[in-house]
Amino acid sequence: MEEAELAIKKTRRDLAYHTVRNMWAERFDNFTDVPELEKLTGNIVIQLRDYENKINRALLWNHTWYAQYVELLKKAGFNLKLLKSELEYSKNISSYEHYLTTNIFDYVKIVSFFLAERKIRQEIDYAKTIFDDKRLANSDLCHEILKALTYRDGTAYEEAYHNYSIVWGKRDIYAMREQLLSKLEKYAFDWAKSIRSRTGSNGKASMPDTLEKLWMLKQFEYILDELFAMPLEKREKRVDDYCVQLRDCTTRLANQLAWYHLKCRLDGKQEIQSAVASYASLIKRAGKRTGKQAPRLLKQAREQMKMGQKAVPAWIIPVYRALETFDPVDTVFDVAIIDEASQSSLEALVITLMAHKIIVVGDDKQVSPMMVGVNLGV
Repeated sequence: MEEAELAIKKTRRDLAYHTVRNMWAERFDNFTDVPELEKLTGNIVIQLRDYENKINRALLWNHTWYAQYVELLKKAGFNLKLLKSELEYSKNISSYEHYLTTNIFDYVKIVSFFLAERKIRQEIDYAKTIFDDKRLANSDLCHEILKALTYRDGTAYEEAYHNYSIVWGKRDIYAMREQLLSKLEKYAFDWAKSIRSRTGSNGKASMPDTLEKLWMLKQFEYILDELFAMPLEKREKRVDDYCVQLRDCTTRLANQLAWYHLKCRLDGKQEIQSAVASYASLIKRAGKRTGKQAPRLLKQAREQMKMGQKAVPAWIIPVYRALETFDPVDTVFDVAIIDEASQSSLEALVITLMAHKIIVVGDDKQVSPMMVGVNLGV
């Protein structure tokens, strides 16, 4: 049984060998450097695999090695017509690889350096066109860079570019400076101009200690220039308008502050608030003070004012209303001011009992109220 199996395997081997020999002869009979299959010595399987590797290399050589090398030569500007034809190099790949790597590789390196140097020259020429711009004519840094590029001075270029980079790093500060100067121009054009051109004291690196004072003086100068630039009548009219506006603003401010401080004094003080509310209600009910209930209501209102008067620190009322509102016996102010005293009657003396200090304001040359309507010729 074993002998039969061996005979079958040998038969199959012989058939395979004859098949391979026929294929070998059919494909390699025309190649003198490829021996016949029968003349191969040693392990025929190993030799066949070696030839297989060489065949695969020949088939794939154009794609895996030669195409990439040709692309490199093309980029280097090499004349591809100088290369051998594909048919010629396919006869002996190893020798052709040697030819390329030994004879052409140095040329490729030289050309690569040349192309890199040409690119650098182009970039230098382009940079020169930028720094030679008329808009940069006053820039010392740009002049230094342009000079270094013109003379191909690498050390000078490195130093100039370093200084330029420092200035370029401050571009945000420069943008803020321009923004502030644009705002300053609206109110002080000449000053902004001198700061921008760095003339005089504005060219110093440090800020003046008296900047705030200088600013105020400059503003005052502009105000005077504006005033004297217009006619006198127009200036007087403007002053009158400003005075009216000032009085109006002062009145409104005093009113708002008075109510604000009154609110602060009354916050959390329910007893005082209640007394003020009761006083206002009783005065309203008393009306013109002519009714039967008027005396009683006024008396009650005066009682409420003993507590309610603490809500308001200063009262401005006629003498008769002060006597009607406050009880002279229980009311004591810090200061009482009697204005237009020459026009007051004797009842104003009662006010002197209602304060620790009295200030009397009047004109002693003015006619007294007792003489108003009296015929001096009689």
